Order: sequence, then C-alpha cells, then structure tokens
Amino acid sequence: MKENNPTLFKLIFLITNMKFDELFSKSWGEYKNGFKTFFKIMFTLYFIPAIIVFILSSLLAFNLFGSMVPVQEDFGIAQISSELILFSGGEIILSIINFIFMIWMIASLVYYSIYNKDKMNFKTSIVGGEKYFWKYFGYGILLMLFIFLLLIVPIIISMPFILAGFTNQGYAILGVLLMLVLFIIAIILLIKYMVLWVFGGYVLVGENKGVIESFKISSKMVRGRWWSVFGYMILLGLIFFAISMCFGIISSMISLIFTIPYMVGGFSEALVAGGEVNMQIPLTISLISGFIQQIIGFITNLIIIPLGILFVKNFYLDFKKGKAFVQEGFLKKNSANVVKPVKKKVSVKKTGSKNTTSKKR
Repeated sequence: MKENNPTLFKLIFLITNMKFDELFSKSWGEYKNGFKTFFKIMFTLYFIPAIIVFILSSLLAFNLFGSMVPVQEDFGIAQISSELILFSGGEIILSIINFIFMIWMIASLVYYSIYNKDKMNFKTSIVGGEKYFWKYFGYGILLMLFIFLLLIVPIIISMPFILAGFTNQGYAILGVLLMLVLFIIAIILLIKYMVLWVFGGYVLVGENKGVIESFKISSKMVRGRWWSVFGYMILLGLIFFAISMCFGIISSMISLIFTIPYMVGGFSEALVAGGEVNMQIPLTISLISGFIQQIIGFITNLIIIPLGILFVKNFYLDFKKGKAFVQEGFLKKNSANVVKPVKKKVSVKKTGSKNTTSKKR
C-alpha cells in the first residue's frame, strides 16, 4: 500500500494513532513551561497593537459618523460615499500596521520554539524575531499573494460570461457554473500547497534559508507523506476549532448583553411609530463591548497560536530526524526523506594464528 494512495482505513489510522498524542503532549508541556514568555510576546506584539488599532478605528468612526454607531439605517449612497472612502482607507492603513506586528510576533514565537534550550526570555525571543522579520515578512507576503491570485483567477475568468448574461441568460448560468468549478479547483490547490508548505517558516528560521528555498525544502519533506501531514493538520485544526467555538460563544453572549437593550428599544419604536427599525448603539457601549471581545480574542489566540507553532515545530523536527509515522509493521520511513546510517563493514584477516580485525567505513 503506497503512502500517496491511502485507503480510508489508512487515513483514519494516521489521524488517530498514538504519534499525534505524543506530539501534542510534548507541545503542551513546552507550552506550559514557556507560557510567561508567550504571554509577554503576544501581549506586546499582538494585544497592544490590536487595542490601539481598535481605538483608532473607533475614533475614526466617531469623527465620520457621530456618537452613535448605526446598526441598521437607510443611508443614501451619495451621502456616505466620501465618509466610507475615508473610513476604508483608514482601516486599510491600520490593518497594515497590525499585520507588521503580527509578522514580528509569529517570527518571535517560531524563533523561541526552535532555539529555546533553557526557558528563553522575552527579550531574546523578540530580538530573534526581529532578526528574521524581513524574511518572514517576505514569506507572509508571498503566501498571501498566492492565496489572493488563486481565489481571484476564477472570478476573472468567469466574469466575461456573467457580464454577457445581462443580455443572454445562458451566459450568466455558464459563468456561475464556471466560477463554481474553478473555485472548487482553487480550494483543492490551496489545501494541497498549504500542506506542502507547512514547514516553510521553520526551515526559514531554523535553517536560515531564503524564502523560496524554504518553500522548496518544505515541499520536498512533505511530498510522499502528504496525506499523513494532512491528517495531522485536520486533527489539530478540529481541536483548535473546538477551543475557538467555546470562546466565540462567550464573546457572542457578552455582545448580546450590550446590544439587546438597544435592539428591544429599536423594535419598540418601530412598532409604535409604524416605521422601519432604526437601531443605533452609543459609541461608548460599542467601545466597551469591542474591548471585551478583544480580550476574549487575545485569550483564544494565546492558546491556539503558540501551541500550534510548538506542535508543528515538533512535527518538523520529527521529520528531520526521520521519526515521523514509524508504526509497527504498518508504515515505513520514506527512503527519499530519511538519511539512513551507513553500516560499518567488518572484515577479518588471518595472519598466522592471530586474527586481525579492520573496520571499513
């Protein structure tokens, strides 16, 4: 049975075998030991920039729309076009700033995960992240560009048919079907290459390789064991999805606590006046609710991001050592990716009555 043609039974076996438990337990232990450093890194490079961006974004909305945040209101396009352009431009600038700090944070966490020997401190971690910042920035930009192009191509190809559909309904149907098929192909390709490149960031930092070379080395490591890596990533993703859902429910409940009174008030006014629902939330309430949601988001990511980085790091190191997916009589090491030790040949020469043993490498 070949690795690149797995049966359903084999795939289930791969994602439920004890090797995942070992990697996850090891990663959890490292997470607990380095929690203080992870907290400092993420608080400095994730939470503080996120809060600043949130406050600036809220102030921008306040200056453009007033003291009330509209939830449902019938604005005219001409009336709000200039405000929306200014707001969108400000949001883009703030998002770029946030992205820069995010790259620095991830680079610092990856640096810690690979080079930590005896509880690396916060300063050493962020200095290490700064050292690899521009490489990781290029790595992130290339990934985002690849994803963008992969998802925009179906729209570009099918758009002429959709536009022609204004005069001929058949072209519109053809355009929609073509877009659907191309999107499915794009998603399949996206999953394929995200799995192939899963170790790219660790090669970049751990082996100090270039961006393109990191992609190539990661692909070479994963190729031939793609389904195995995919199974592990799916299982890890399900665990993180469950964690995100738990905190997401808490965040939604808190948001409802703040907005329900204004929802009820808006509906009551609409019933009395007999008009449309015009619900607005004071900016201060929106700020308080948003701030609490930022805290919950930070707690969620404080668990998911460092733990995920540690898990993939341990997975990557197992690949380098050739220990990944070694199961009793079921899976074999991939000979293309594992360097086997050279056995020493021993030859025995007889000289008279004595034996002389010489070793050849």
